[in-house]
Amino acid sequence: MPKVASVTMECTGWSEGIGDVVIEQRNLGVQILHLQIENNEGPLWDQIGIVERPGGAVTVPVNERGEYGLIEVYRAIVAREGAKFPLDGDYSALGRTSVEFPRGFPKGVEAAEDTAVRETLEEVGHPAISAPVKIGEYNQNTTFYPFSIPIFKLKLDTSRSSHLSPEQNEWVGRLKWVTMKQLSGLIASGEIFCGFTLSAYAHMVAAQD
Repeated sequence: MPKVASVTMECTGWSEGIGDVVIEQRNLGVQILHLQIENNEGPLWDQIGIVERPGGAVTVPVNERGEYGLIEVYRAIVAREGAKFPLDGDYSALGRTSVEFPRGFPKGVEAAEDTAVRETLEEVGHPAISAPVKIGEYNQNTTFYPFSIPIFKLKLDTSRSSHLSPEQNEWVGRLKWVTMKQLSGLIASGEIFCGFTLSAYAHMVAAQD
C-alpha cells in the first residue's frame, strides 16, 4: 500500500510552467494556472485554475447480469477525522482507498471514448463488447476546473480476462460487481464518496425517471 510523503527527490513529469502556468505535468496533460477575474472596472480577484487535457473519461462498467463494476483505488485524501489544516508537511492523515468507477487521463490525443475503453480494460481486466454510451458529464469543482469530464456506460465481456495494467502512478485493488440497489446502499452508508462515482450514479438514477 502506498503512502503520502513530502517530496524528497525530483518528481518525474512535473515542472514549473511559463507565464500564468504555475506548474504542469505534460505526460498527463495537467496545468495549474494563476488566473485573474475582472470586469470593465478592473480586477476583482485571482484564483487557480486546474486544466486537464480533454479526452479523460469516467466509465460505468456493466457485466452480462447488468451489475456495475467498482474498483478500490488508493487516493491521497484524508483518511481520518481530525486532520489539521494547514498540513505543514505532516501527511500522516492522508492516504486511503476509495471505492469508485474507473476513470483516467487520455494518452496523447486519445478521444474520451477510447480512454474509457482502455482505462476500463487496464483497471477492470475485461474487454468491451460494444461502444461506450455517454450518459452525462461531471465537473468536480466549477470554481477551479474549466473542463468537465464525460461519463460513459460500457458493457464488458467478463468471460474474457486480461492482466490488470494500471498506470505506474496509481494503485488499483480488487474489483466488486454490485446491483443498483447495492450501489445505492454503498452510497448511503458513506463507503462511496468519490464525486465522479456519485455523479455517474445520479445520471443513472435520472435516466430511470
